Amino acid sequence: MSTAASPKPPPRPITRSPFVDSTDILGDAAALRARADEEGYLYFRRFLPASYVHDLRADILAVTDRFGWRVPGQDRLGGLVDPAAIDAIPDEDISSLGTGAACYREVQKLESFHRFPHHPRLMELYRTLFQGEPIVHPRNIARMIVPHSRNFPTPQHQDFPHIQGSANTWTCWIPMGDCPRALGGLTVLRGSHKAGYMPVQPAKGAGGGGFAVQLCPWESQWVEGDFSAGDILTFHSMTVHKALPAQITDRIRLSLDVRYQPVAEPIEERSLGLHTGDITWEEVYRDWKSDDLKYYWRRLPLTISAPFDPGYLEAKRRIC
Repeated sequence: MSTAASPKPPPRPITRSPFVDSTDILGDAAALRARADEEGYLYFRRFLPASYVHDLRADILAVTDRFGWRVPGQDRLGGLVDPAAIDAIPDEDISSLGTGAACYREVQKLESFHRFPHHPRLMELYRTLFQGEPIVHPRNIARMIVPHSRNFPTPQHQDFPHIQGSANTWTCWIPMGDCPRALGGLTVLRGSHKAGYMPVQPAKGAGGGGFAVQLCPWESQWVEGDFSAGDILTFHSMTVHKALPAQITDRIRLSLDVRYQPVAEPIEERSLGLHTGDITWEEVYRDWKSDDLKYYWRRLPLTISAPFDPGYLEAKRRIC
């Protein structure tokens, strides 16, 4: 006896709704986990002190000043860039990182950059979400998106194919300062984690690794919003997300991608390395003032997952 296939959902028009602020349920662990399971993301307004965010922003911008990127005369938080300096960044750096590789290496050496995701409020959030002890992936990412003719918005993608290990890994996207939609903030396809892994196709744009997922006609409910300093957006490794097109074209957009997973679940070995492969941890740590976070993951009872599988990043057609 044949079994009829399940009916497919009807196509839906693309909708754009505001993020749901989950601050009001922070004290209700069950409600928080239920919303995370349903929506695939959590958004919190002013979750971190603005001063904490601004201090790291200032440290990153101070590095860009060494490369002459900023227009002189701004305060320590100003993001206005010099077009001539940005145009001098090699095209290959822009296509792979969205920014200059030499400058990015120097940001990766900042102690404040690697210390940032260990803030007690962030650790407590993921402790609640995972119902267990979290680990911060050491492979922290700074998004230093500059206005350049070869810069394309990060395409729609899932993080899992790029990180693997435990699917129960959550990215925390943290703007380093106010980030209105016009500056090219992040948008999320709500509930998309429920579909699991989605096949990919080649696409331009830093942040997607050169690939974009293929969406079905009913996958169209996007959520977005304007961010203030201290806001955070966190989402499951299978949740589809992308950058909005930047309409403000004379400023750098600074944000962090940091990832958390339960200590008890397998982690892929590459997540314990640096985001850029042309420096070592020894070089990163050379000028740090404190030792407490150096190689912190070596003190944890980690299980290494199966090796990275490039098959997740092979172009395949998705059947809707």
